[in-house]
Amino acid sequence: MSNKLLRVFDDNPEVAFLHPCFLKGLNRERDEATLAYDSALQAFRRRSTGQSAGQYFSAILITRPSRLLEKQWHFRSSEPANDRQARDYFQTIGHLFTPFAMWLPEVPAYRGKRKTLALKIAERWRGCGFFPYEILSESDVASLQERPTEVLPFAEDFLVCVNPNLEKPWGYYPMQGSRFLKKLNSLELALRKLF
Repeated sequence: MSNKLLRVFDDNPEVAFLHPCFLKGLNRERDEATLAYDSALQAFRRRSTGQSAGQYFSAILITRPSRLLEKQWHFRSSEPANDRQARDYFQTIGHLFTPFAMWLPEVPAYRGKRKTLALKIAERWRGCGFFPYEILSESDVASLQERPTEVLPFAEDFLVCVNPNLEKPWGYYPMQGSRFLKKLNSLELALRKLF
């Protein structure tokens, strides 16, 4: 862990988690309305949104393990359950001012052993594939680090995807934005349980 991150934990004993990812452009409106820079933490903090996860905990995180051990922390089976547990012990998660990680857009991935018909349709429709980002140059990193604190780090604003044809904001889940395919997916999963 870098000295800067160690200092953040040293100076903020009620903080257990920092989120290292860029923000998703899909959530721009929500994030601009709820995230503000916290100079003491040197990170962005979210005002309450009522969402079930992501307020206090994220599955992608940086932590100081001793802080979790002090509270006898046990990881739960879902992000909402971990978020509730974190709310009992710690302050809200900090989103790094200079993030260094990000989900890849439109990855053909799925939970479970077999893809549903709806998921196959969604992946084809959205053109899912392996679309990594270009490595940031030193000047790109400097621009990210030196920007004003009111500028949130949205992936679409700072990263370049190797597939320039992907529509922005980037999607990270093939069925995102399609109620019909989500319902078809749920129906097939329910039918699988019956047979």
